[in-house]
Order: sequence, then structure tokens, then C-alpha cells
Amino acid sequence: MVILSRSLDISKNELARYFTSFLNSTFRLWLAEVRFVTSLPAPICTAFSS
Repeated sequence: MVILSRSLDISKNELARYFTSFLNSTFRLWLAEVRFVTSLPAPICTAFSS
């Protein structure tokens, strides 16, 4: 969370408040969800196939 707060130029406490207040989550749970979603296979788009 330190790297993210530095890159966004906000304090770690303010970032933690954002996660708890607006996302109803913690940084760890949010990051775990991001990692899980990115590990899923990409959907196959057949709209442009011949």
C-alpha cells in the first residue's frame, strides 16, 4: 500500500480510509480480487471472426 499511496501522492491513512469507506474492503482483499480477476482467461470475442 505504501507504493500505491506514494504513486498517488496521498497518505497511507487516507488511502486506507478510501478502501474502508468507499469500497467496503481492505487493501489486501482488493488486491487479492484484482489478482484473481487478472488470472482469469480472457473472454473469446467472436464478433470479428470470419
